[in-house]
Amino acid sequence: MKILRKSVYACAAAAFLFGFAAFGAGGGASTNTQLNDLRGLQLKNAKIPVLNQGKLQMVIFSSSAERRGETLVGFNTVLAVIRKGADSDAIRDDWDISTYALGAPLTDVLKFWKDRIAYCEGVMDTSEAEIDSTGGGRAGGSREVHFRSPFLDLDGVGFEVDFERRTISVNSQVRIVIRYDSADPAKLLKDPTKMPAKYEPVRASGDSMLIDTKRNEVMLIGHVRVEETKALLTCDRLTIFWG
Repeated sequence: MKILRKSVYACAAAAFLFGFAAFGAGGGASTNTQLNDLRGLQLKNAKIPVLNQGKLQMVIFSSSAERRGETLVGFNTVLAVIRKGADSDAIRDDWDISTYALGAPLTDVLKFWKDRIAYCEGVMDTSEAEIDSTGGGRAGGSREVHFRSPFLDLDGVGFEVDFERRTISVNSQVRIVIRYDSADPAKLLKDPTKMPAKYEPVRASGDSMLIDTKRNEVMLIGHVRVEETKALLTCDRLTIFWG
């Protein structure tokens, strides 16, 4: 069953990447003409796997999507960052996902991650996203965006994902919540008896943000403000490491 499931992912990826896998080699007017022939193609419950060197890196879910030449525009889009070596059979179909609010109680955080922690490093949702299918390996949008992970939660406006570099940039109005190790969902879901008596995450904000999942670091840029219990830090740039 695992072999079949992975083959399905590979076929779906090939279909989505048709824009550059089949057309890109030739380039020129013929490429543009063929891509334009797909303009207006509409999909419902689109599920797009993103492969990097043959390995599943991300799955994009859109409740509906429309082909616009070289770009696929997804509506109510969720991007799930997949852990290395994760079992593809365990991945949930996350169309129309409902994430917890920024700063939500720890019980809500644990409920969300209970069925995702084994295969997922992070989940991003936005009302509209443009996904490049010309071989650029990028997705982006200008709407509000919400990123949730076991370590860090984020709200902001505007984003860009570079699949090859495994980076996510958030353009403006960044607000984040960072959990201490004592509130790590991975540990608490294994042993609920270790639930902290008090849940007080670190809150921070900044003009923009870069998440590098390959290097396990987050960089807040511009008018950075970090609020911890009885402490306040302000700076122009702040790098956070995890893992």
